[in-house]
Amino acid sequence: MLILGSIAKAIIPIETIRRMALLNTILKAFVGDKSEKDIKSITPLVNEIKGFENAMKALTLDELRAKTFAFKSKLDEESKSIQEQISALEV
Repeated sequence: MLILGSIAKAIIPIETIRRMALLNTILKAFVGDKSEKDIKSITPLVNEIKGFENAMKALTLDELRAKTFAFKSKLDEESKSIQEQISALEV
């Protein structure tokens, strides 16, 4: 299969490849680039997360430990709830 792919690449004229590249460039100009769209869609979330940075830096070690404990407790509570829902579905 790999050999056939190499042969097919050798058969396609370079001018066709250039035209395809030009078409891709034109499509990107009108439709946009997928990675740029992805970045644009997650930028608000990244900015929201960055907003917590100063608040976390201002915490003392004891306050940070307390927050960590609270986060772990909340995760445990949520995971128990989800596990109960899974168990109910398995029955």
